[in-house]
Amino acid sequence: MKDSNTMETVPFDGKTNGEIMLRNNTMMLGYLKNSKATQEAYRNDWYRIRDFGIRHPDRAKDIIVCGGEAISTFKMEPLLLSKVLKAVVMGKTIVWEKVLVHL
Repeated sequence: MKDSNTMETVPFDGKTNGEIMLRNNTMMLGYLKNSKATQEAYRNDWYRIRDFGIRHPDRAKDIIVCGGEAISTFKMEPLLLSKVLKAVVMGKTIVWEKVLVHL
């Protein structure tokens, strides 16, 4: 995520809003026969998906490992939110019945 004006990467502070941009070697080069759309979609070789987000420091690798199974916290939150008003699932390492579980 980058600041739309400065193109600087936004910090992992859980507060700063940034534009989600993509760049990789499999990304399209542009829109076929539409240079105007290509110019609007790209900035400094970054594809602008026109969506915004906030980078949270503890969310990049949040998974729960239990019984050898990796469970995404991002997939668990919608299940919780269907029953409660607000919920966040975050990873924490604990020992449970002599088995190391990453929660």
